Amino acid sequence: MALFSDGPPSTIEDLAQQDSYLLNVVGVEGINLTNKLQLAYNEVSVALTVIFGREASIYDPVLGETPLDVTNLSVTPALQLWHTFKSLELVYRDAYFNQLSDRYQGKWKQFEQLANLYCTRFIDTGAGIVVDPLPMPGPPVITLAPASQAGGIGYLSVTFVNAEAQESSPAVTVQQAVPDGNVIVVSAPVWPSNAVGWNFYGGVAPSALTLQNTSPLTLGASFQFLLPGTTTGQAPGTGQGADVTRDLPRRIMRG
Repeated sequence: MALFSDGPPSTIEDLAQQDSYLLNVVGVEGINLTNKLQLAYNEVSVALTVIFGREASIYDPVLGETPLDVTNLSVTPALQLWHTFKSLELVYRDAYFNQLSDRYQGKWKQFEQLANLYCTRFIDTGAGIVVDPLPMPGPPVITLAPASQAGGIGYLSVTFVNAEAQESSPAVTVQQAVPDGNVIVVSAPVWPSNAVGWNFYGGVAPSALTLQNTSPLTLGASFQFLLPGTTTGQAPGTGQGADVTRDLPRRIMRG
């Protein structure tokens, strides 16, 4: 799973899977789903800060233990569903106040309850922590160089690799037109201090990206991508999974 700090862990498709009428509602009511995903992400981020703050003390973390914060947080199934239902809650709350419709109010309250339920599930199952987190890269740096090949359209993404050979979430896929007589030259964007290399994924369709290099590329090196490239490599992954799970006990504070 991806890092929570990479951005909203749920997609419009995730929301539509939970509510088949969703796209009709947002079309009628003029609701921007991308904005709701971001707003829900912001609200969950604040809630996580509060939850993690309850664990903080002068002894936390103990020597050598990974800090408990959103920078190191992996997206677990409970956390993703919390964000999904929080997004749907915000959609139907907005729709209700547009029309004051009881039908929308019922769904608003239903998804509010589900969001609260999966917040509790997240606390119950614990926080997935990545010890050496790699942020999702920005878009790859792309230039063109002369080459004796036909042009076309390429789709490109990159990942970072750390010293443990763990791979970041892939960058957002970008499209690049290539005129006849040119080749795409790809370089990594600005990399984090803990990255030791990078991987390049390319293809001629956004759903068919494959790994083009045989081993991680050196930071600062470039890669020439001849269309259509290698088509038998592995597809991009989803990012780093949790290395450890930190319990989040329910504490009663003494006053």
